[in-house]
Amino acid sequence: MIVGLGALTVGGGAVFGSGAFSSVSAERSVEVNVINNAGDIADEFVDVVIDPTDYDSIGLDNATGVSDSDYDQTPNLGDDAASLVADDLTIVFGATDGGGDFDNLDSIPANSTVTYDDLFTVINDGTDAGENDFTVTFDFDDEEGTANYDLSFEDTADSPDNALTVDEDSNETMAQTELTTGDSDDTDGLLTITIEEA
Repeated sequence: MIVGLGALTVGGGAVFGSGAFSSVSAERSVEVNVINNAGDIADEFVDVVIDPTDYDSIGLDNATGVSDSDYDQTPNLGDDAASLVADDLTIVFGATDGGGDFDNLDSIPANSTVTYDDLFTVINDGTDAGENDFTVTFDFDDEEGTANYDLSFEDTADSPDNALTVDEDSNETMAQTELTTGDSDDTDGLLTITIEEA
């Protein structure tokens, strides 16, 4: 069951090299699907939250904010946190050309790698008896071979595991999300977040 759809957009920036200035304009977008394979219990207890509060190169469009008071526990969310399960939002990485809501973001140069710490948090508010532990997996897929960037995820620093197992009544943070940009061109990809019983 798909419980959330959104889009992720990566904007281009400027590149410096050989003493020359070159401006690169690109929009890199990825559709975000949240797939719940764990049924009703996950609908009630699990949320996947993006929190770009500490990053000036990330913006959210069509997001409804969430806070610690929305959950039974305290995941220490920032002011810009939003639910990927509840919202059909767009995530923007880097300033976009041509004005608009995201031209004030910090630019992200082409052919670069940016690491975001603790960008995604998985919250499991389940406290009932029984199996309430969940595994949440993050997968980026360049389905059509056209994406000019890549997203990778590490559940702990320096560990290339793209999944988190979250015990009942707890939360876990994806330690690092790494964005690797290409040179330019508008591109599309797919980020699938899958929720399953552990």
